[in-house]
Amino acid sequence: MIVIRNRLIALFSRIAIFVVLFMALVWYWPLIGYEYTPICLFEIQVGIAYLFLMFLIIIFNVIDLRHGISGVAAGAYMPIALAMTAYAILGGTLGLSYMLPTHGLSSAQAVLYNALLIALPLLEWVLFEQKGTVKAYYGITWMVYPLFYMVFTVFRAVIWRDNPLFADGSMYAYEFFDHHDPLFVLWVVLGLLINYLFGLLLILLNNVLGRKFKKQRGVLLD
Repeated sequence: MIVIRNRLIALFSRIAIFVVLFMALVWYWPLIGYEYTPICLFEIQVGIAYLFLMFLIIIFNVIDLRHGISGVAAGAYMPIALAMTAYAILGGTLGLSYMLPTHGLSSAQAVLYNALLIALPLLEWVLFEQKGTVKAYYGITWMVYPLFYMVFTVFRAVIWRDNPLFADGSMYAYEFFDHHDPLFVLWVVLGLLINYLFGLLLILLNNVLGRKFKKQRGVLLD
């Protein structure tokens, strides 16, 4: 397993990840519908949340330097860090696979932001996070935010009927969340299921890598 055991390299790399993703978001933001549209998109919300988490991780990393340069850098609580990694990857995938063809957000800014939203959190998790056992039931708790987002999407369209998200009059960032759609319930269940299964996949991968890390460090498996 590749884990960089150098707190200084981890710090500079995390700062670079923060700056690059932040700049990509700032570059992309003005191109998304109206002034209020970006914050209504799943991939933008998770990008902002991930940037906040990365800011905290950078602070933890700086504090952790008191233990010396050599060693695995401090990070966030793994169930939270892994959940944010899952959200980011799913958000970037959603942006590339749905928003580009349906809303014409096919600019270089859109492609760059969504691609970075997938690649950077994944890279940070693989290279710098000390893997540890994450219980499978956390996958259920990770469903809270996607469920909240779905509820938010529906209520936003109902409450602010005169505020479409895009110039074509669309009230929904993702048309499959339109509650008038006869397949609405199916899309909601399918969306939650995809989130849950992907979360379980990351948990499984994290635990496998975590056990390899323990073997390398000579720690008995628990």
